[in-house]
Amino acid sequence: MNRGVDGHDITASDADREVFVELLGEVSLRHGLRIEAYALMSNHFHLLARTDLCDDPSAAMQALQSSYASYFNRRVGRTGALFGARFWSDAVDDDDRFLRTARYIHRNPKDIVGLDSIESYPWSTLPDYLGLRDRPAWLDTHTLSALIRPNRYLDEVIRPVGDDLFALGPHPPSIRTTIDALDAAIERRVPPARAPLLRTVLAVELQIADVATLAARERVTPNAIRRRLRQWRTAGTCEGALAGARTSVLRDLLKAGPCSDSNALKAGGRQRVLHEAGDGHRPRPPGHRGDPAGDLGDRLEVDIARDAV
Repeated sequence: MNRGVDGHDITASDADREVFVELLGEVSLRHGLRIEAYALMSNHFHLLARTDLCDDPSAAMQALQSSYASYFNRRVGRTGALFGARFWSDAVDDDDRFLRTARYIHRNPKDIVGLDSIESYPWSTLPDYLGLRDRPAWLDTHTLSALIRPNRYLDEVIRPVGDDLFALGPHPPSIRTTIDALDAAIERRVPPARAPLLRTVLAVELQIADVATLAARERVTPNAIRRRLRQWRTAGTCEGALAGARTSVLRDLLKAGPCSDSNALKAGGRQRVLHEAGDGHRPRPPGHRGDPAGDLGDRLEVDIARDAV
């Protein structure tokens, strides 16, 4: 995934979007980057791709971004960087996460066309999977098509349940706790002024509260919570003292053992490595391919801009 520098738009017309998609197809064929899903928004894009036939995914992404930036800058008469960073990526290592990532990408245009009309948004691969148009030859739909039922998939996209209600992000060891226990652990480790940021990040990572729940608890807007999550991603924020405090808090919670609450949403189950796009947490370095695991270890999600539901 990548977004425009300082959040600025990377497209200004349907003609721009057509060029971006054409370039994406060319890069896919030239570099062996097998595109499984995409969504192109006004100021960012998301890709889900296989990299097993791609020798250098970073080079493929660079080719896409530089080619499109050159076109766009010439057309509008601007200079300088169009994208705010190189790109951000993470490995998708199982069917469950693959499906969840695809649903997120296909749900992304909800703020543009609304969930009830999301299948009409032409700048994503959702219409291809629903059979609403002929798919381009470079689009690899085999994996996702084998995992979904077209007559049910649209409903799964527009009516998120279960894990889809939570942020995707690097997930710490499975910890069952509550927001109150988390607050107590943070209070011991972090100055009061920094506590809200770490509470927000860990509450979402541990799946004990989503953005809406945290906003209601603190009597702030959901956007205020999202700003904290974006702040965590920025250079330097996830390093140093706060990163050390995060590790200490997680260790404290692990030592304390399971903590249940009838109103708490628990992490539970096996450890999962998840990825949060717009509200993301501590990202791996740009271009990181992760350690492939399982049948889907060669899938690379190039994504970062999620807003939790």
